Amino acid sequence: APPYALMQHSYRSTATARDAHLRAGLHELAKKHLSRSGVRGLGWMNAADLPSAGYREKVILTAFHRGLLLLGCGETALRFCPPLCVSAAQVETALAILDGALGASNIP
Repeated sequence: APPYALMQHSYRSTATARDAHLRAGLHELAKKHLSRSGVRGLGWMNAADLPSAGYREKVILTAFHRGLLLLGCGETALRFCPPLCVSAAQVETALAILDGALGASNIP
């Protein structure tokens, strides 16, 4: 299929809606679990700063054991770059797993 085939499907509008959903959820989790954290991103790529590299690694490991694969970026941030075809239910599941991982990992 030609490269423009992605734009012929609903991926573009779906990605925009899911990006807003994900970013809003990340902001809520930052308020709930982190006193000082920045959520940032452009388009479909988002990141959330955590207090330390050690805490980030604990969150990544806990989330992995619960079924969510996360990547670190920079010194203390988590990177989020889901596929264009992600569903609203999958975003909710990821946010729920992340919520649990943030709560289960002690902030240093």
